[in-house]
Amino acid sequence: MIASASPAHKKPERKAMWLLALRLTNDIMNAGDTVLDGAESLCERIAVFFGAVIFAGVLGEVWLAFEQFPIVTELGRWGPVWADAAVAIGVGLEVWFGFRGAKFQGELTRRSKNELTEAKGRLAQVEFENGFLQESTAMANERAVKADLSRAELETKLLPRMLNQAQWDFIQGLRGKLNELIIAYETDAETRWYADNIRGAFISAGINVGTVARAAEVHSFGTLIYEPKGFDGGRPKSVEPLIEVFRRADVPVACAVITEIPADILSSMAHEDAEMPLPPSVPIVIIGGRFVIPPPHIERAAMAVKAAMDAAANQRLPE
Repeated sequence: MIASASPAHKKPERKAMWLLALRLTNDIMNAGDTVLDGAESLCERIAVFFGAVIFAGVLGEVWLAFEQFPIVTELGRWGPVWADAAVAIGVGLEVWFGFRGAKFQGELTRRSKNELTEAKGRLAQVEFENGFLQESTAMANERAVKADLSRAELETKLLPRMLNQAQWDFIQGLRGKLNELIIAYETDAETRWYADNIRGAFISAGINVGTVARAAEVHSFGTLIYEPKGFDGGRPKSVEPLIEVFRRADVPVACAVITEIPADILSSMAHEDAEMPLPPSVPIVIIGGRFVIPPPHIERAAMAVKAAMDAAANQRLPE
């Protein structure tokens, strides 16, 4: 239940309404909406009252004309005057209070329009803030996706290297096309594990694989492929399939072709340190170490090499 205003509260409001209606105060701008609305209603009722006064004055004049009182009598002398005065005063006051009521109504209309404009402004501000919030949410989601992608890339870089499915399938396609090769590797655990992973893939394809451990003091990064038959123009004669294996790696790999066998590998082969010695005239895949998080210039170089290898593979004409 809504409690009604107390009489003590209504009394000042009624007084303010009468003061405004009778123009004893003209502080319309500072008057409350309730006072203005009450003053407008009061002026309307007063205007109706004086309309009734006008009607009564006109009826009085008609009655006096019908009765035709002698001029020597009070009604005959002053009756028309009082009737005309009632009509004149009624018209004047009716117009006056009608004007005052219209003024109050105009102020209420102006306030309503201002409130509507302010409401539209607040609505536009809310819509703008909602749009900004949606944009901020979209940016936050985009940053989260980029962060997840960066985390996945970092996890990939932190994992031990291993062949992916595309590399494994490509090696299986070399069955009958490549007979033998040597895999040389550095002596750290991750590189040895990666070399064994590569060796297992080639053995499963029926390719004879020998292995050579490099000298403990040798440290390099990336992959070298020894080409025993040299180059035909700008293309290696026999190791292009091996280059393609590393081109298909998930993480860009720096890969280069050489035509001279490193001295430490020749020394190991000369001293028969290889697990399965093979003639040095076969291709040699030399697996180097890796940066867990490579410096930017090395990573950019590896990506550039991979892009160049991809472009060369796409432009190569079928034999």
